[in-house]
Amino acid sequence: MSVKIREIKTFWAFFPIFFVMALAIVGSLVYPLRIEWILLMGVVVTAFIALWQGYKWIDMEEAICRKIGEAWPGGMILILVGAVVGTWMFSGTVPMLIYYGIKWLNPHFVPLTAFFVAALISLFTGTSWGSAATAGVAFMGVASVLGVPLPLVAGAIISGAFLGDKSSPVSDSTVLAAIGAGANLYSHVKTMLATTVPAGIICVVGYTILGLQTPITNYTATGEALQIMDNLGQAYNFNIFLLLPAVVVIGGAILQISPVVVIFTSALLGLVLGLIFQGFSLTDGVQSMIAGFSTSMAPKLEGVEINATLASLLNRGGMLGMMSTLLFFSCSMTFGALLQLIGALGKILVVLSKIVRGVFSLTWATWAATLLVNTSVSSAQFTFLTMGPIFRDLYKKYNLAPSNLSRNMEEGATLTEALIPWTVTAIYLSGILGVPTLSYAPFVLFNISSIVVLFVLSVLYPGVKLGMPSLAAEAEDPLISLIRRAMGSMDNLSTIDACATRLRLTVVNPDLIDHAALAELLAMGHRTLINGGSVQIVLGSGAESVAKHLSVLT
Repeated sequence: MSVKIREIKTFWAFFPIFFVMALAIVGSLVYPLRIEWILLMGVVVTAFIALWQGYKWIDMEEAICRKIGEAWPGGMILILVGAVVGTWMFSGTVPMLIYYGIKWLNPHFVPLTAFFVAALISLFTGTSWGSAATAGVAFMGVASVLGVPLPLVAGAIISGAFLGDKSSPVSDSTVLAAIGAGANLYSHVKTMLATTVPAGIICVVGYTILGLQTPITNYTATGEALQIMDNLGQAYNFNIFLLLPAVVVIGGAILQISPVVVIFTSALLGLVLGLIFQGFSLTDGVQSMIAGFSTSMAPKLEGVEINATLASLLNRGGMLGMMSTLLFFSCSMTFGALLQLIGALGKILVVLSKIVRGVFSLTWATWAATLLVNTSVSSAQFTFLTMGPIFRDLYKKYNLAPSNLSRNMEEGATLTEALIPWTVTAIYLSGILGVPTLSYAPFVLFNISSIVVLFVLSVLYPGVKLGMPSLAAEAEDPLISLIRRAMGSMDNLSTIDACATRLRLTVVNPDLIDHAALAELLAMGHRTLINGGSVQIVLGSGAESVAKHLSVLT
């Protein structure tokens, strides 16, 4: 006997989200509650609503497994990010960037140099916090000696750190923004260039002018900067080959190779380079990949006093170091799955649809919603995984690719959290750099100008479509194009579906199937099974994503 499912009321659709936000605020201001526990309480509340509606536990379990399964490629990327960070420390890739960034400092361009070095470190490590804690601290010491205004230098450091973090395919916030929006990671990074590049240019011009207007006294490297350089020089043998792991990541992004393959390859290359050039042992290399790098692995540093700030950056990484993020990821996906099951996301979408009247208001709504949620819970990752599914269908309604949503969420959460005094990020940056948030905020040119550029683009759309890719533009890739050709045409497809590893299609006329194209698919490792008008193509974990892209084109 089937059970009738009750339709959810608007109040109860919003209740789990506001419940979680309220707990998060209490956890920030009153009790130190972990966000994972708060999410689990949200899961409990939502589960009771689902039971009241008539759902069984097996329905909830299936919804959770399906949701986590869809997002698991992103989960693999998160784990491998830990591996690549650990092996880049092991190889000397990141330490070399820190060393030469400090050594080549031009005293007349302290803000501009701080901006570039912070951006590079953040780009290759995927952490704005780590960039501020290392290069940032060193530059603040130099600025103090030279008499350069500390709020200006702090703003330049934060701008560079967030430019790199926002553009890095190994940043957890970048990965989770793409997951939340249902966007391809590389498409997400590419779409962000429309705001990142103009904002970066504004920073170069702005920090050059501000730096030239600042009087410079005698330049003397701080004791801490000298100690950092001395430690790095003793521990590592620097050479051009140490940049190869970074070249692999950048090249993979340009060629749009699977992020899982690219990041894992880069991690293995880092391990090999550490063995060849740094004299580390294989055991330490494996340890760096799995559990993280430690300066205690460097034989040349035995008995040497290691700078604490430097150690805080180098002693990091490893797959195990990402387990807390993966736990948070799993809790968020579980919460989102139950919200979707009870129909809460659809009900919220109806409310938002009444507010949104075009691309400009959609951009505003996304930015404001992510800003509100993130400033309430101080977790951009939670914001992305919660708000992304809510807005997805609205972007589809306006024929905008998912990467527009992921980019807009980053503008509302990632780029604002350093400017709001009570967020965890702002508190951390203020403490590590020694400058109050409201003092450095006017000089964080990248974050401010990137947000301005976003709204300029939304005002110009659709007259100017720069940085606003359509669904069709993002859906078409070589594999999609080949599958379309293999099936004869999109008009020859009557149904499109997918299971965990297979794309399942039904064609109207089997005679139109292009067997030469099927042979190309087989050469790529994708076996095809045909039974009359039923076609199954083995694609692996990307099957559901391909099915979604094909559905967009029909």
